[in-house]
Amino acid sequence: MTCTELIEYLSQYIDQELDTELEKAAQEHLASCHNCSIALDTTKKTITLGRLALAKPLTGVKREKLYSQLQQVFAQQTETGS
Repeated sequence: MTCTELIEYLSQYIDQELDTELEKAAQEHLASCHNCSIALDTTKKTITLGRLALAKPLTGVKREKLYSQLQQVFAQQTETGS
């Protein structure tokens, strides 16, 4: 399996919807490809964060604190040119 093929099947792999042959090929590729392993891990974490965000909305105080922290980070990045 190539990187392009793995990315094409990534959602089905995560949802355990691949047939046995494709799942085995994906697992073999992931065992040898660092970049695809990172893509899988990042995608799983993104899904988890999305589910958490939907399950527990931010309260007013927490939302304001988060926005404030994000504004500080963006301001620092702008100052340093990052």
